[in-house]
Amino acid sequence: MIELPYWINVHKFLVKYKKIIFTLFTIAYTISISLISFGFLFYSYFPAAFNLISIFSGSFGSLALIMFLTTLFPGIFKRFNVFPLLGSSIVMFRRNIGILMFLTALIHSFYTFTIIAVMTSQFKPELLSSREIWGSLSLMILLPVWLTSNDFSQKKLGKFWKMLQRLTYFSLIVIFLHVSFAELKWAIITFLVILIELASWIKVWFFEKD
Repeated sequence: MIELPYWINVHKFLVKYKKIIFTLFTIAYTISISLISFGFLFYSYFPAAFNLISIFSGSFGSLALIMFLTTLFPGIFKRFNVFPLLGSSIVMFRRNIGILMFLTALIHSFYTFTIIAVMTSQFKPELLSSREIWGSLSLMILLPVWLTSNDFSQKKLGKFWKMLQRLTYFSLIVIFLHVSFAELKWAIITFLVILIELASWIKVWFFEKD
């Protein structure tokens, strides 16, 4: 089993300060929800604030993509039987990363397109670009995953919960189509992750004995 050298020290640090990191995630959730909730207000009454946030909307999108891809790696590591401690470190915060990813993607969507389109009466299907269509579809696919990313849903939904969470694999393709119309660099990175993800499942399906 392949392991990253010295990662044990990083893992110990993450475990030691896990509660503090959870608190930081909670703060990030609060800030993200505030930016989403007050977006229309900013547009109407505080345009300078709206414009400032809009400048970084592309960065929010890139950050959301990085977090989304990060949540996929523990499964990939497990199927390839590599980096178990690194995978465990990500799993420790994977739910938090996933929740923040969705909120960050919403900020990206709201300040790039949604708020402006709604406020200028341009929010019509026929006016959407391919990038906006695929981006909106990816958010719709991930919405039930985000809503059920909690212990209560996991307990109540049982086996269906895991099936629902696997919508992330379908959303990966849709996100790739979205970023393909946005930035080549991220399209290439996402495509490579798709190939690695597929290769890890091929290894399990065809090369591992029961």
